[in-house]
Amino acid sequence: MAEFQIRPKAIQDIRKQAKFISRDGLSIADDYIDHIFDRFEILSKNPYMGRKADQFGVGLYVWPDRKYRTYIYYTIFNDRIIIERVIGMRMDQPSAF
Repeated sequence: MAEFQIRPKAIQDIRKQAKFISRDGLSIADDYIDHIFDRFEILSKNPYMGRKADQFGVGLYVWPDRKYRTYIYYTIFNDRIIIERVIGMRMDQPSAF
């Protein structure tokens, strides 16, 4: 497994976080985007690294990214992961779903 797909809501999440981070500099926002996409690649090769998050949706997994204090929520479907949401750890997780 080495493929991933990103849902539109997750793209919005990434853009929102990058915009927030860009207040500290565009290079930091660029690093955030590169870092998150690297995490997607890692997860696509190791999809069961995350823990189950069925309380937010059937078949949902979550993986914490400590560098940017972000949770990556994803599902596994037909040999690929689908990135559902990318949410900051300080956000109210249940309300995101």
